[in-house]
Amino acid sequence: MDTNRPAPNDLAARDRATRRLNQLTTGVALASVLSVAGFGALAAATDSGAGVTTTTSATTDTSTSGTTTSTTPTLEGGLAPSSVSGPAHATTGGS
Repeated sequence: MDTNRPAPNDLAARDRATRRLNQLTTGVALASVLSVAGFGALAAATDSGAGVTTTTSATTDTSTSGTTTSTTPTLEGGLAPSSVSGPAHATTGGS
């Protein structure tokens, strides 16, 4: 007598469990793909496509010997970016 061999009922139960696990995995994969597509469609429908706009105001100071013009960009809503005073330093991507 071979006791290591599973009973026929155990084989059928294992097949049902494997089939159920495969169906569950497929269902979760489809649900995740559909939810990503749904959120993408919702984002595309609600985005106006208009980014942040900037406006620039210019002031001219002619009280000194030369003419100095400074511009201050402001974001939509009247917010101005913070400024740093001191010498400017620009670099390029060269080494």
